Amino acid sequence: MKIYNTMTRKKEELVPLVPGEISMYVCGPTVYNFIHIGNARPLVVFDTLRRYLEYKGYKVRFISNFTDIDDKLIRRANEEHTTVPELADKYIKEYRQDAEGLCAEPATCNPRATEHIPQIIKLVETLIEKGHAYPVANGDVYFSVRSFPGYGKLSGQSIDDLESGARIEPGDLKRDPLDFALWKGAKPGEPAWESPWGEGRPGWHIECSAMSEKYLGLPFDIHGGGADLVFPHHENERAQSECACDSTFANYWMHSGMLQIANAETGETEKMSKSLNNFLLLHEVLEQVRPAALRMLMLQSHYRSPLVFGEQRVAEADAALTRIENAVKALDWLLETGTPRGEAALEPETAAEVLAATLDAAALSDRVVVLRDGFTEAMDDDFNTCKALGEVFALPEDTDYLAIAPAVLTKLAARYGAVRVGFTGALTPEQLARYGKGTGVQGISAADAHSFLAALDADTSLSPRRTAAARAAVWDAFFRQALELLPTTLPQGLREVSSSLLTSLTAVDLATLERTLEFLATSAEPVDITADALPGDWAGGHYTVSDASRAAVQSFFNLSPAAAQSASGSEP
Repeated sequence: MKIYNTMTRKKEELVPLVPGEISMYVCGPTVYNFIHIGNARPLVVFDTLRRYLEYKGYKVRFISNFTDIDDKLIRRANEEHTTVPELADKYIKEYRQDAEGLCAEPATCNPRATEHIPQIIKLVETLIEKGHAYPVANGDVYFSVRSFPGYGKLSGQSIDDLESGARIEPGDLKRDPLDFALWKGAKPGEPAWESPWGEGRPGWHIECSAMSEKYLGLPFDIHGGGADLVFPHHENERAQSECACDSTFANYWMHSGMLQIANAETGETEKMSKSLNNFLLLHEVLEQVRPAALRMLMLQSHYRSPLVFGEQRVAEADAALTRIENAVKALDWLLETGTPRGEAALEPETAAEVLAATLDAAALSDRVVVLRDGFTEAMDDDFNTCKALGEVFALPEDTDYLAIAPAVLTKLAARYGAVRVGFTGALTPEQLARYGKGTGVQGISAADAHSFLAALDADTSLSPRRTAAARAAVWDAFFRQALELLPTTLPQGLREVSSSLLTSLTAVDLATLERTLEFLATSAEPVDITADALPGDWAGGHYTVSDASRAAVQSFFNLSPAAAQSASGSEP
């Protein structure tokens, strides 16, 4: 598995410090308010990364902190006329509820900065002893940036560039405008702890350094967070930790891209801000959309790329997720119902046996293996969820045709002459030429299709993915031809309903549809059709449908796989 390392700016093979284990630290929230939709992206990204690593067999130790002492907490506590600990407790509880609502797994540990003051003080003392930090008269302690030659490497900035935009604020006692606070001397009315430099509180950056070292040791495998944390937070974390411990801090740095908002009126993207009235809190968003759809949206783009959030994009993600969910349900049912590899087809007596003889579970199993391999390949290439989801999206299409047994397909195809098949994307021109085929759309007869697919199955030089794609192209063409060439005795209304369903039918639906259409097209005698199937009457060789008939067809063919199985006995 390769991941992009922000430090080296290239993809690198993930080699854990301990074989079979991953140590991972992700910066958590500063708990002074509800988290917003932008905070949700790194939450989803790194939760999914952790799940995938566990899926790959790694034991993952996942640490994500709470910053519960900070200037923002102090200001907010004063505004709400409460204490900093009470405010932190309130918003830690809200964060946990939001994370649970977003279906994120709990971290191995969520350390709080205020619970680690001794570790923080010890780390600051070590930095002073090694000449990397210095106390000043007001009780502040500063890190000397120029004492660390590698400063700026993570963020890709030079000391000279940083210096040009830096200045010392009035009242600051630091020696260099680039230096940053490790410890802040106490101010009236602020929380404070005893230290060798007098009462005070920790700076933001030193908190994560102390907590990551305590729970993971140095070095650890992966440090993650949003792209907005690369500088100064992560740059400063790295500098102070490596200076104190004479060790690499983290072996790999991963950062998720920023989230932007799609303007509801113009469609243009804009930065989320209160001034633009587009500041969205996560818990408010979760009241309007289902969590899984929001996760889907955030994983449809590569984690390092910017992500645009908007109502239309959420709706599209929800629809895509629904397709996958339905395909998985159909797949589960098909694999359970279909004829396994090596077993003879049933001589069907019941409706359930008819379906079992029709469905080829072995072919579906083979296709699932191919898709799983493609999914894993994408995820192993820098956690490419966008490409991996492309493999998953193949499931809805695959369940339409790959589950139909070859004998059934051959029977269906034998009714027609040559059918136009598009092989683009399935086989290369060189591979097609071996079988006497050219590029583009090809005419192929039922007999040719049978021998062609048999040859493909026997061709060991073709990958399973190529074979499956070619098979899909052939049988999809015959299915569509079947619907286009229905006898004229089949009413137009029924054809319209049936053809509109083609794009979303499962394999069981297609099998049922094929038998129903064949019955309606070939029956020579008047037949009473009950309301459980297709209400209507035969007259003069034509089947008459009404609006009620169309509604019945729609309802019949939109049944779930389980319901379709139970209802199949009522087919005409």
